[in-house]
Amino acid sequence: MIRSLHGKLIISSTLVGSLILIVAGYFYLQERQKQLEDFHIRIFSDHTDLVVESFSAQIALGGMDSVRAILTRQALSSDISDIKLIDRFGKVVISASGLEGQIDSNLIGIDSMFRSESRLARRKGNLLSIVKRIGNSTKCYRCHSPEAKVLGYLETDFRFESAEGDTPGFYGLMLGAGILFVILLSTSIWLLQHLLVRRPLASLMTAIEDAKAGDLESRATVFGSDEISRLSKNFNDLTSKLNKAQQELKKLHEKDMEKAERLATVGELASGIAHEIKNPLAGISSIIQVMLDGESKGIIDKDILVEMATQIGRIDRAVKDLLSYACPRPPEFKSGNLNDSIKRCVSFVKPIAEQQRTLLEMRLDQSIPSGLMDSALMDQVIVNILMNALQALRSDGAISVISVHRKDEKIAEVRISDDGPGMPAEIVEQVFRPFYTTKHKGSGLGLSICKKNIERHCGTIEVESETGRGATFIIRLPLDTTFEQLQDKESR
Repeated sequence: MIRSLHGKLIISSTLVGSLILIVAGYFYLQERQKQLEDFHIRIFSDHTDLVVESFSAQIALGGMDSVRAILTRQALSSDISDIKLIDRFGKVVISASGLEGQIDSNLIGIDSMFRSESRLARRKGNLLSIVKRIGNSTKCYRCHSPEAKVLGYLETDFRFESAEGDTPGFYGLMLGAGILFVILLSTSIWLLQHLLVRRPLASLMTAIEDAKAGDLESRATVFGSDEISRLSKNFNDLTSKLNKAQQELKKLHEKDMEKAERLATVGELASGIAHEIKNPLAGISSIIQVMLDGESKGIIDKDILVEMATQIGRIDRAVKDLLSYACPRPPEFKSGNLNDSIKRCVSFVKPIAEQQRTLLEMRLDQSIPSGLMDSALMDQVIVNILMNALQALRSDGAISVISVHRKDEKIAEVRISDDGPGMPAEIVEQVFRPFYTTKHKGSGLGLSICKKNIERHCGTIEVESETGRGATFIIRLPLDTTFEQLQDKESR
């Protein structure tokens, strides 16, 4: 069974065209036969008229014997099968085939068949019979009553084979022409269907399959202005609008998820910072108690006040750092040092690492120069990666943060490694893809936001990992980036 629309159209069109050709050929053949028959009727009728005029003159001169001689000579013609003279009652008077005295039942009442014409043509199989009515005239009054209007009939049977002899040849010609017509019709339909239907539909189907797979940027090719082309254009407009709406929704969702991710991280950090604040508060409380005891004795130790100020400053820095991460401002690139950002982020995360007995180490290359950077964004990236590492390790693990100055390349490199379970290759390939996550709780935007923030600094981020061998995130930042380059990157 043919499933292709292209094949169905070609076969149905070919069948319809062939049927039209057969019907047209049939009617053409019928019309041609009619024309041939009319042509021979005119010729044979003229011949019959001449015979009637001839024996009408001979009757006056030689009587019926002369008429018989004329009819006999006419019967010798190869085109004449029989020639008969019949009276008005249908009795054969003279016949070249010896039918004298017989009654021609077909001619009884034949006068009623003659209307305004004086002759009648009839088909008898392969014979064409021309019946000529012989009317009465003054020269016939000698033998016939003037009251008789019709004296008889002359019937001549002409052979019609010669008129139809070329019919088999015509059928052969029609068959050959039909085969040629079907071939040309099928080829033309195939070509037209391919150009006007199959190619546009194939392009449209490809675009639909791409859209079904999630590629809303795929477009169908518009070949013209017909219905299929308009359908392709409307499909392209639809996918463009869907793609635009998806991008806008994605950006909105990214902003919401970024905020949720940041708040979730802040909540996790809160417990660590609470632990960081708890110790200074305990120290301050002890100092105040000492001061109260000293005041009662009239003694104020300066070292005690210095220690109190130190502990209060420690609490102030912790709170400020938390607020700076939780509520980042719009990107503001200033001169900053990558090592300072690493130290700050490690101080955020260290209390949590201590709680789960995870070793957190730093090895910083002090030769890294300062460069243009947004410290809030950079802190967000490093803290996110560190928190992911802590979640992967859970306890009794180790995390190292190493910075390296690639002087030849003018690049600062940060490598954050853990000795956790690692990731298989299929996860590594998708780890920066938005909304991709292997956690039961999580938006899947954390690392994609990190990648975006690093790219804002014209840098790169990648991950190296194998199952059972930990993971290493590598951040590379150019140190010679200008403010104009950063602004241009941000505006794109």
